[in-house]
Amino acid sequence: MPPRLLLIRHAMPEIEPAVPAERWHLSEAGRAAARELAPRMPAPAYYVASSEPKARETLREIAPTEAIAADARFAEVRRPPDWTDGDTYRAAARAYVRGERHAAWEPHDEVIERFGAAVADHAARTHRTLVIGTHGLALTVWLASRVTLDPGPEQFWSRLRLPDLIDASGLLLQHRSAVKVRFPSPCAPRAAWSTHVRSRCPKGAARARVARRSRGAGGRARARLWTSPPVPEKALIVATLTRANR
Repeated sequence: MPPRLLLIRHAMPEIEPAVPAERWHLSEAGRAAARELAPRMPAPAYYVASSEPKARETLREIAPTEAIAADARFAEVRRPPDWTDGDTYRAAARAYVRGERHAAWEPHDEVIERFGAAVADHAARTHRTLVIGTHGLALTVWLASRVTLDPGPEQFWSRLRLPDLIDASGLLLQHRSAVKVRFPSPCAPRAAWSTHVRSRCPKGAARARVARRSRGAGGRARARLWTSPPVPEKALIVATLTRANR
């Protein structure tokens, strides 16, 4: 079992309306932004990315000398290839992560099943930190199936950056008992903004700190994740986000 689980949303791609989004590559600005996450990566780590170029290229910029496995189960939610303007797409995406079904969009339960199975399969292969290069909709739908996001999935997805780093180690630790794990404060002094999630369990159960970091303007977001083994259907995240220098 890996000690940590890191989910990385890909960096900004080069948008090509005539090309399906799953074939987009990173822009030069996206590559530079991805490299800024490199100092936050623990060593050793096990890297796996979705089959989409922008996810794999994000991990390659972060860890240029590391082997990167590929797994199509970490790909973005399947949806119609027709290009729509940004506002139309974002409105549809927000409705989707709220739970609304769209014609020709991948059903939520299929996303949850494939993503969760892929996490379990790769976690079983390594004792190193598991780093997954993936996509905003897919990771949001999967996380929302494991924890209750407050504010909800719509706000969570909207606040994700390109790229973004979500430390979801607590989801691994929920499966352990009689283990006590503490990480140092994940918020570096110069971090632009972070989300802190602390897992509190009964005496003798797993305790951990997980964090979400992102590039962008200053500020800080805080959250608490309450869990109690055996794993409940959903844990609860209560988050308050504040930003400065906007």
